[in-house]
Amino acid sequence: ADGSWRPPPSIADGVYTLPIFSTKFCKLLYEELKAFSRSGLPCGRPNSMNRFGMLLDELGLTPGLITPLVRDYVRPLAACLAPLAAVGGGAIDHHKAFVVAYRMGEDEELSQHFDNAEVTLNANLGVDFEGGELVFYGHKDRAGDTPVACHEWTSESGGLEIGHGVLHLGAQVDGAHSIA
Repeated sequence: ADGSWRPPPSIADGVYTLPIFSTKFCKLLYEELKAFSRSGLPCGRPNSMNRFGMLLDELGLTPGLITPLVRDYVRPLAACLAPLAAVGGGAIDHHKAFVVAYRMGEDEELSQHFDNAEVTLNANLGVDFEGGELVFYGHKDRAGDTPVACHEWTSESGGLEIGHGVLHLGAQVDGAHSIA
């Protein structure tokens, strides 16, 4: 490398798109999630807005996956991106990691909301998923009903962006639409 660093593409103020996981990793994680789901072990809801999904801590993924991901990837990246650094993104010391299962006839979208977090990372695991949109409406203090940015979970070639994600300010009002 030539030593020059370029920030990931930004689709709105404090909203960045970037690769997170490999396709192979996403498939392995998906298989682990399916196995846990079939186990019959108790599983809490990921949040108050989604009925289907699970907390990754309940699978024991915090020490070996989530903590290193935040410490070694999210925190240093957030420290280099001015909007995220301004809210303490470079000093993140807590996290809540979960997956949401969107299915036809169940959770198919997520209404406008902002996250109780300085920084949020959404990642597409891409298995049993045809596409969807993550729509942003602006900062919670000045958001309106008109989207300011939209990230479609498909690549320009039409293939899914498996393993790609969106890193954004938790205060960005967003919603998930057209999930299939």
